[in-house]
Amino acid sequence: MKRNIFIILLLSLSLEVAWADPTVAVQKEKKEKSEAELFMQSVSRIKSAEIDYAYISTSMFKQMFTLLDGNVTLNNIGSVTNVGNVFLSIKSMRQFVTTGEQGYTLLSKKMEKFMLGDETVMGMELMAENMTDAVHMIVYSDNRNVLMIQDDGDETMEVVFIVGLPYKAFVEMMEKGIDFRF
Repeated sequence: MKRNIFIILLLSLSLEVAWADPTVAVQKEKKEKSEAELFMQSVSRIKSAEIDYAYISTSMFKQMFTLLDGNVTLNNIGSVTNVGNVFLSIKSMRQFVTTGEQGYTLLSKKMEKFMLGDETVMGMELMAENMTDAVHMIVYSDNRNVLMIQDDGDETMEVVFIVGLPYKAFVEMMEKGIDFRF
C-alpha cells in the first residue's frame, strides 16, 4: 500500500513538471529591463551614417577586467586603484555620437524628453545639468543605470547609457579620472 501511494505521488509530481509552462521559469530568472533600457535599445536601431554607435556587453566587461585582475591605472593620477568590482557590476554600455546634421536631428529628436530637464523621465531622476560654452550637459540616473548627454545644440550630441552602475559609484569613478566615453 505504501508503495502504491509513493508511486502515485511520483507520477503526480512528474505530470505537474511535464505540464508546467517553461516560459514562466525563464521569465522569473530573467531580470526585467527598465523602461529606460528598453528605450535606449530602440535608440540603437536608428539607421544613420552620421551616428557612431558603440556597445560593450557584460561578457566584454568581464573579459577586459578579469584580465586586469581588477587593477586599473588611472591616467591623471598614475596610481593603480582596484575598481574592478564596480566595473564588473556594469551590465552594458551604449554610446551614440553624431557626426553630422542628419544624425544630430535624428538623435536629438529621440533624446528630446531627457533634454527638457524634467525631474523624472522614464523612472530616471535628473542628477546634474550644466550649460557651459553653449554645451548642454545632463545626467539622469535610477538605482542601477546612468544616462549622460552632451549637446552642443548644433551638430554634435553624445549620449552614453550605462546599465548596472549606481550614480554614487559613477560620481566616484568620474572624480578618480575615469572617462566613460569610448
